[in-house]
Amino acid sequence: MDPLESRNNSGRQGIALLPRRDYRRDSAGGELALVQELLQAAPSPIAHEFLAHYYISAKSWPLVLLVGRPGVGKRHLFHLLSGGIAGGSSGQIRLLPAQPSRQERSDRGESPARPPLDSIQGRFNTMAFLDLLAESTTPGNEGRAYFICLDQATPEELVGYTQLYLTPHQRNEGPPPLPANLYLTAVVPTASWVWQLPAALLNRIGLVEVTVPLEGEEALPPRPCPPVGWQRLFLRSALRDPELARQRLQEAGVLEEFQSLLAQLADCLGPEAGPGLEEGVLLYTASSFTAEGEGLLDGSAMANLQQALDLQLFQRILPAMGQRSSWTQEGWERLIGQLDGRFPRAHARARRILIDQSAAGGTEDSG
Repeated sequence: MDPLESRNNSGRQGIALLPRRDYRRDSAGGELALVQELLQAAPSPIAHEFLAHYYISAKSWPLVLLVGRPGVGKRHLFHLLSGGIAGGSSGQIRLLPAQPSRQERSDRGESPARPPLDSIQGRFNTMAFLDLLAESTTPGNEGRAYFICLDQATPEELVGYTQLYLTPHQRNEGPPPLPANLYLTAVVPTASWVWQLPAALLNRIGLVEVTVPLEGEEALPPRPCPPVGWQRLFLRSALRDPELARQRLQEAGVLEEFQSLLAQLADCLGPEAGPGLEEGVLLYTASSFTAEGEGLLDGSAMANLQQALDLQLFQRILPAMGQRSSWTQEGWERLIGQLDGRFPRAHARARRILIDQSAAGGTEDSG
């Protein structure tokens, strides 16, 4: 059973939804009201958690990967997020299916098209990508949120993307970075729950692993068009600067606790913590709070902090360790003991990794 599924079935409370309210009449409604209304459209209680995690990840990184087996609802998750924020303007939302690569066409005996661009644009609708990029940078559109989803992307293509758009370039040596109001998502299918992603990519992107099917329940009726002001609110809520992230945690009254928990995690993970761990966890954890200090995962600030750290362990850090770690079985067992009672999702995920690696002979003998 999946760790998230077993946690919800065991009676632990997931992300609590506030009573549904008419946000059009709620002049005091801020980001918390936005998120609560966004979650109302999720098809199941467990989908609430994945959607909230996706929302926070989009606030923290310019590129978010939706990883999981085919048919679990990754595209549906993209439409829930983008439609709930900019649903009234379909021109601001694009799902770009992948086209066969030059090599794939050649292998099938087809005449290859012109060589692809030096980025992931070469296998997607390049003009649609560039049109939306141009529209998002047009003066007057700064307050609009634009969403692009690259369907069936490969890790290698995404590494090329990060080098092209997320790496600082000297003047005239590369394209400018993506505008702050353009949010990119990539759907990366996997054959099983085990995925392999380059370390250079993992340290620079958000990751949402959809581990259980999200669809299957009767669709909710169409929602009213979200207020235009929600787009500006979402854009203002994005937090990509570490110093501003520390300030957000300080204002929420949890900065010292965060630093303490992060130090404990670094001790647990050892060298696997890596230099990119602190910044990524910092941005995500701070983004799990509103500017007013409200938790998006839990009403208690401390519980919200704990859940944010638990989700990062469960979704990004432990799976990355599982794909490249040389830990012994003794090391995994020690980590499992340290996570027990503090991070329930991460504890279940670490146990699953150990069981599967042991069954496959993937951990070294502790002796």
